[in-house]
Amino acid sequence: MRAKIPRDITIYKPKIIAGFNLRQIVIIAIVLVITIPLYIVCRKTLGDNTTGWVIMLIALPLLLFGWYEPQGMSFERYLFSIVWTYVTPRVRYFKIEDEMVGENNVSKKRGQKR
Repeated sequence: MRAKIPRDITIYKPKIIAGFNLRQIVIIAIVLVITIPLYIVCRKTLGDNTTGWVIMLIALPLLLFGWYEPQGMSFERYLFSIVWTYVTPRVRYFKIEDEMVGENNVSKKRGQKR
């Protein structure tokens, strides 16, 4: 006997700190570890304005992994499925792998004796 579980419960993600789930907190930590040293190193050579743009261009794609969930999938699964559709062949060819049906064992036409 199985009990039906409403769909809303199955997609529930517990909030840990300030309304963020664990996945989002880990992504924020990774982004901070990358962008703070980058800001300290680059602001002297590029200036504050350009460094800000560089950091945004690096941080925003990383933040997509924590927040963006197209069609209920995580972002890395979504990217994998997109890449997989372009890598796999569009037309699938039928190939017989059974030894008994190979070219050597082709049955004769009907009406002919063996």
